[in-house]
Amino acid sequence: MTRVPQLVAALLLVGSCGPDKGLVVVRTGPPVDAVPALALAPAVALVDVPGAVQRDAFHDNLVVGSIWLSGGYELLAEEDHQARSVDLEFDDEDTYRRQALDWADRSLSAALESTGLPWVRLEAPVRLPAPQRSVIRGSSEGDGDDDQNLPRFHLQPGPLDPADLADLDASWVLQPVVVHYYAHNGGWFVGQERGCPAGARARVLWSLHDVSTGQIRTWGEVEARYLEPYEYSPNRAELQDYLIEVETLAAEALAEQLEQSLGP
Repeated sequence: MTRVPQLVAALLLVGSCGPDKGLVVVRTGPPVDAVPALALAPAVALVDVPGAVQRDAFHDNLVVGSIWLSGGYELLAEEDHQARSVDLEFDDEDTYRRQALDWADRSLSAALESTGLPWVRLEAPVRLPAPQRSVIRGSSEGDGDDDQNLPRFHLQPGPLDPADLADLDASWVLQPVVVHYYAHNGGWFVGQERGCPAGARARVLWSLHDVSTGQIRTWGEVEARYLEPYEYSPNRAELQDYLIEVETLAAEALAEQLEQSLGP
């Protein structure tokens, strides 16, 4: 278990928030007219991609694991005096990474099956560049009591090196990336004004590449959140309940997205 040291702060009780339990956000690139022989690469965690972490996994919203918030909240000078829980603890990274990658692989496989397209599975991962990260300016719906750090951001995947794809027995390759996958108790994420109850969050970015050039043909992103109102101190079994809810929401959205993007 890793731990962020406690900082000097005024201690207050966690405030309540009342957003909807489930939330799904979908971003989709342009559809493609026809898909040739397709290969699905193994999912990777973005936190493991060289160059993806700019500050640290927590502040960059790239955590894969459980997050335990405690100690009320404080206004951080290094965060432009935005609120954040005083204490942060991170745990279960290895367990959650295995769980997240297995879920992403199964979800993308099922989504491809639903399109009716022929495809094969790659056994080895593909070397990836870090996607371009751009901050979303201004406020967004959900700010104030959400379970992610502000500011929000978009991700744009980059091209692959065609030299790394030379031996693939496919014309296009689909690469899924787990941006984050975490569950948490109640507390304050950076920049959120009212705190949030316990819940979970997952975000998946996928990109479709031409094997001969490495260039992107299209891409998509699905983010799902689940919050349990008025629950602030869940046990580990309940954290898994929240993750199951998030997995279900995201998998359904991924299946619909790929059907629209790749379906005949």
